[in-house]
Amino acid sequence: MGPSGKEQIVRFATDGDVMGYNSMLSKRPLGSTAVALEDAAICFIPAEQFFEMIKAEPKFSLKMLELTAKNWNEASRLITDMAQKTTKERLAEMLLWLKETFGLDDDDCIDVQLSREEIANMVGTATEAVIRLLSEFKKEKLIALEGKKIRLLDVHGLVVLADLID
Repeated sequence: MGPSGKEQIVRFATDGDVMGYNSMLSKRPLGSTAVALEDAAICFIPAEQFFEMIKAEPKFSLKMLELTAKNWNEASRLITDMAQKTTKERLAEMLLWLKETFGLDDDDCIDVQLSREEIANMVGTATEAVIRLLSEFKKEKLIALEGKKIRLLDVHGLVVLADLID
């Protein structure tokens, strides 16, 4: 949640992901919340046990270090994108990321249903801008819209639009 009270989606967790560990490592309060989009089994590890595992299990320590580095790289890329890419480019990239992260359902739509407001919160823009851009993408035959479902019709076109090709 930003200072103005606007929600910002900073990441999605999927099966097997670890969340909240960075606040334990930095000894700071957790600065975000999590909401399950569907039924989920969640495992809580108390800080004392977490640190005991760090001390006693070198493989676990290495995995946590790799995860921290991966998340740092992702955050750095996101900051760069927010500063240097247009909203249209960020939306195209986010749609590709959702496809990569959640896959496609039986109808070849991205297999996660998000409100337009949630998509706007991910992209860092107003809901109205996302609605307008999704309509543009539909007119350009990059996507098809079926309620909340989004089908990617031209993945290569989205890649080019997202400026992901050198």
